[in-house]
Amino acid sequence: MGFFTYIRNVVSGRFAHWNDTHNRALTELLESSRQFPDEMRLPLHTFALRLLPLMDVLIGPDKGSERLIKKDPLQITREQFARMHTVILEYLVGIFLRRNPSFSDRLKEGLVLLRCRNPDQSRLFQIITGMKEPNLMVAGCALWEELVAIADSKQGTTALDAYPVTCIFGKIGVDAITDIEQQLSSRPR
Repeated sequence: MGFFTYIRNVVSGRFAHWNDTHNRALTELLESSRQFPDEMRLPLHTFALRLLPLMDVLIGPDKGSERLIKKDPLQITREQFARMHTVILEYLVGIFLRRNPSFSDRLKEGLVLLRCRNPDQSRLFQIITGMKEPNLMVAGCALWEELVAIADSKQGTTALDAYPVTCIFGKIGVDAITDIEQQLSSRPR
């Protein structure tokens, strides 16, 4: 980010809005995720921590024309940010449960308590958990459609449009899942 872009973001209030809406919603989510027992807290808190870099790439105020969602962050409300967080958490938990189905009931319960939304009623979650074989492109396309709709952005939702999100979220999701599995396997039993 260049100097003039930084000044423009300060003067326009983009940074203040980001801090007041996105960062506050994320902080509340992180604080809430700490309340759960270890087997729920570890995955949910780890995924919630991954939201900051993901949201920054999606619609961060410092990204300018490089942000994936082509909408001014000043036009995104706190509720929209919270809904985006929920959808991304459902995506990450869904991918995690594909590899770790024994956590299903606990993590679904955690999502209900954390976001007041049953993941079984989420179209994205149903797509991911209903796949016969894992397919990050299908999951990424469904995620992208939901994020664009929540942001009320006027951009495309084809597989080509979703490709950058699929790559970024797939990598971060796999890295997070690997971290969680390593932490779970190193815990004393």
